[in-house]
Amino acid sequence: MGGTRRIPPSPPFSKGGTGIHPDNSLPRGGVPIRSLLTFLLFTFLATASLAQGIRVTIDRGEATIQDRLILTVTVEGSQSARPQLPELSAFQVYSRGQQSQFNMVNGRTTLSATYNYMLVPQRTGTFTIGPASVELDGRTYQSQPFSVRILDASATPKDASTLFITAQVANPSPYVGEQVIYTWRFYRRVQVQDAQLLTPFAFEGFLVEDLGEVREYTTTRGGQEFAVSEIKKALFPQEQGKLTLPATQLQCQVLAAFGDPPRWGCASRS
Repeated sequence: MGGTRRIPPSPPFSKGGTGIHPDNSLPRGGVPIRSLLTFLLFTFLATASLAQGIRVTIDRGEATIQDRLILTVTVEGSQSARPQLPELSAFQVYSRGQQSQFNMVNGRTTLSATYNYMLVPQRTGTFTIGPASVELDGRTYQSQPFSVRILDASATPKDASTLFITAQVANPSPYVGEQVIYTWRFYRRVQVQDAQLLTPFAFEGFLVEDLGEVREYTTTRGGQEFAVSEIKKALFPQEQGKLTLPATQLQCQVLAAFGDPPRWGCASRS
């Protein structure tokens, strides 16, 4: 694979529709039969696709005792179910309101409610934010725990990584000819544009097969939400011995806060 590879934006939602219009003949009551059946089917499919769960994120993983942190709890599948917060004795907790969302795209309905809390540290140390929970339709869902470090007022918190690259293989010790899945991911917590690989993928000693297009999604690491671009390849080693996978380097333009000029950033992975 030569040259540079541009990470495309997330694909737009498909427009849907077939261009076929229902029969305009009306039964008694004035409702087109085909339209009624289509509506019922669409409603059933949309209801069946509801996702449920709970997710907790925090705006930073390290702060001083004089800082204020924002904890965000998102409940998916309901706009009314109240989440149960974990034990937060190391902080004073203040509610900062909630937001509800309803979306329907291509027959898929999503309901969610987001609850925001301000955390005021009461002492220094490293604290575990345990699982928050919510009960939906008789089932209890829990979020993933994570840690937060609170420093003295005079300390300078480390800037959490806002963008980075990872690369891994499913099996580090394959035999000759065995398929190995290689997964490359670009994580970022900031908006970027013009992302491109400065070093192409070059797997010496392997046969290589692309596994689909670049996949775009979001995930949570250490209580912080990241957008991810993922590339997967199937590698087939053609010789015995130690084979080294290539380092990769990516360049992108980071979109700064309003009023600040854009800046260029790089992420690399050996």
